[in-house]
Amino acid sequence: MLIVRVARTPSGPAREGRLRRIVFDARTSLGPVRHPRVFSEVGAAGVATRGLDLVAATAVAKALDLELSAAVLVLVLLSIEVSNILPTLPGQLGTFEAAVLGATAGVLGQAEGLAFALVFHAQQVLPQIPLGMMTTAGSSLLRDRSERDSG
Repeated sequence: MLIVRVARTPSGPAREGRLRRIVFDARTSLGPVRHPRVFSEVGAAGVATRGLDLVAATAVAKALDLELSAAVLVLVLLSIEVSNILPTLPGQLGTFEAAVLGATAGVLGQAEGLAFALVFHAQQVLPQIPLGMMTTAGSSLLRDRSERDSG
């Protein structure tokens, strides 16, 4: 929702310095967030997605028969969010698992922590693969069809 709203921002003045343009663009793009309705929509979406992540982490921990407290699960989710900032391989492979292992250190053994990290990461990434394949296939088919029609 925020991306759609931000996409409709005016462009900066044509003759200004680079720093002024960056500041203008950042300020302009964040303008819609200042409206209470937009702020509440974005906040509600954020709370909902983080809540679903917490439910998923709890389900994975229970499926693996790991007794993790809510505080540890929240720490795991926070460490994953921080790890998303770091440059890495596609799908956050490596930093995701390292974040989970770091967050569960002292609570789980390395084998249990790695199992939790791998299963939790898989449940987040695997559903995206078929959707990505369908999108890619759809755009490839459209491109092939337009090339045939133009040729």
